[in-house]
Parts: sequence; C-alpha cells; structure tokens
Amino acid sequence: MRDSLPVQQLQESVGRDLGIRAFATLSEVEGSNNQVFDAPKPLKQAKTKLAILQRKASRQVKGSKNQRKTYNKISRVHSRISGIRKEFLQKLTTPTVKTFKLIKSGELKVKGMMANHKLSLAISDLGFYEFRRQLEYKCKMYGANLVLVDRWFPSSLTCSNCGSKQDMPPWH
Repeated sequence: MRDSLPVQQLQESVGRDLGIRAFATLSEVEGSNNQVFDAPKPLKQAKTKLAILQRKASRQVKGSKNQRKTYNKISRVHSRISGIRKEFLQKLTTPTVKTFKLIKSGELKVKGMMANHKLSLAISDLGFYEFRRQLEYKCKMYGANLVLVDRWFPSSLTCSNCGSKQDMPPWH
C-alpha cells in the first residue's frame, strides 16, 4: 500500500458531525454551507425479511438440507446489508478526504452509545466506528489531517459564525 497519493485538496477545512437522523453533516468553516448525508440504513430495510427467514429456519428440522438452504438465504441477506453499508461509507469518505485538507471530527464513544437499548440498533446499522476508521487511514493515504474534537465540546450548540453557545432542545 502506498503511504501517500498525490491529491490536491481544493478546500481548506471541514467539520463533521455524525447523527442518527442525518448520518453525517459536513459544515465548511469558511462559509455556512452545510452538506447533509442520509444513510441508507440497510438493516432497518431488511429487518422484516430477516425475521421471516429466521422464523422459517427455526421451524425446520434441525440439520436438514432445507434448513441449510434457509441459513444460506439469511447469510446472503446479511452479506447484502454489509455490502450496502460498506459502499455508502466508501463513497462518503473518499470524496471528503480528497476535497478537504483538514477534517475536524467529534470523537464518539460508540460502545457507550450502544448501551442505550433504544438507539443501539440504529447506531449499529449506521457504522460510526467504520466511518472514523476509514477517515483515519484515508487521511494518511491522501495527505489530509484529521483532528478529533473532544466528545464533550458543544460543537452542535456553537454558532459557526460568531462562536456563541446556544441552548437547543435535544430533538433538533
């Protein structure tokens, strides 16, 4: 693998914020231009199909050929979910790293977020950690810098123009 690929980043810096409603919001520091990227959420879409197949497999004779066929179908659905997620993350991280010289990102404690049983399925469907991992290695590969902002820094509450802190309700 190459250490660095020659890429000329056109823009100076960007701030990145991850969320459940909108997967990533990229806000340019120079302007107030925000790009919002919605995740495909493949697990949520395939949830009913998985449930039907898993129920079918549980009712079949243990170890039979038909049960093996059903398990193979379940495996293909999981593989498709994984492929959709990987493709989305690749298509989001590569242009970001190629466009910006400096990427500022909030540090997330994904393991702690997964402890919330109401949000854990949505968080695991999005792939937050994989997104950060890809950003890190692509920044090294393309010569960009990744700055991790402390998780307690109120980046969502701070105005990008004047820097003042605003109180926002948790649902915004």
